[in-house]
Amino acid sequence: MDQQVQESGVVGQAARRPPGAGAVPRDVSVIVKCTRKCNFACDYCVDRVAGDSKLGIEDLAGIVSSVLRRPEAGRTTFVWHGGEPLTLGRRYFEKVLAVQALAAAEGQHVRNILQTNGSLLDAEWAGFLRDNEIGVGVSEDGPPAVHDRNRPLGNGHGTSAAVARGIRSLQDDGAGFGVLCVATPQLMAGDRRELLDFFVAQGVRRVAFLPLRPARAAFADLQERDDHYRLRDEYADFMCELFDIWIARDDPSFDVRELSNILATLVGGESTTCIGSGPCVGRHFGLDATGCVSHCDKFFGDERFVFGSFRETGFDEMLDSPRLDAARRLESDLRQACAACPWAAQCQGGCLFDAALFAASGLQERPRHCHLRRIYDHIAACLQQAVPFASSSQPKEA
Repeated sequence: MDQQVQESGVVGQAARRPPGAGAVPRDVSVIVKCTRKCNFACDYCVDRVAGDSKLGIEDLAGIVSSVLRRPEAGRTTFVWHGGEPLTLGRRYFEKVLAVQALAAAEGQHVRNILQTNGSLLDAEWAGFLRDNEIGVGVSEDGPPAVHDRNRPLGNGHGTSAAVARGIRSLQDDGAGFGVLCVATPQLMAGDRRELLDFFVAQGVRRVAFLPLRPARAAFADLQERDDHYRLRDEYADFMCELFDIWIARDDPSFDVRELSNILATLVGGESTTCIGSGPCVGRHFGLDATGCVSHCDKFFGDERFVFGSFRETGFDEMLDSPRLDAARRLESDLRQACAACPWAAQCQGGCLFDAALFAASGLQERPRHCHLRRIYDHIAACLQQAVPFASSSQPKEA
């Protein structure tokens, strides 16, 4: 860490666009809810819907072709999400790859990532994912006592053993993967050091800790609002304590995604995720098996960010529609709430869903209520202790 800071010479003054500024088109990503069927009954799931609708290969062929012929889609990522995508079987994804191969232009880079609960992974799946260079995210909520409570089967039985077997299958076949862990109150109540020890002992090399979020960008009542921001405060404390433990380990083979991203932006680098990468409308899309096309999968049902149905309107037409232009303008307005934050240039306004949620909260001064600001404050203070000469480069306080 010290060498990174010394080489950059600054903390908090990276040359980055302010939130809401126009962005040069970069990678396009499409989060595809290819099925709503799932063999888990996670207690915090906000994606569970009635039925088990799936995206047919005919619809998929049209969507993939439409996306890949866009001029800004030189590098396109498809994120296969659910439900549980593996319930569709390998043959489904063989067809996906065939469609992409036919639709992609010469020199066009197409990447696939599959998000799975891990319980259906076996040697055959692992080999298929490895051979086709499909990135894998496995959902695992820490040690069995917490995971089994948060992510049971429909009959209430635990799933941690099945997920552990799936992870071992990926490791045995050399398939690349990371773990996504939801920071529930149960997880955050546990010992942070033991939590990291659990993942290290399991051979996990990259883990992301996700805060809980409501199903839509609005609160049902003041109690839900207050509970949400209380949990975000707990999440900030949790991540700050994890940072202290993680950085003290000094183990470059084990990465905590959110912490390494914040650290990178503080020393002049770029975020490797959408959070911290600035304006995102028009770069990320959510496709639901029902036909809905929205900005990102967090905005299904929010008419401000829904562009139509691919079964009724051509995908190309939606991408050039006044609705998309209006969503871009709304995004710019929402991100301005972060303009007074001392870390605005680094975090780029954070997640748009959080910005939309705050705008509907009735609260004022978003930086005061922002969990990211607290984490940035903590990590920056740690950098200042490590490199005292950088104190003059601290951002101006709001």
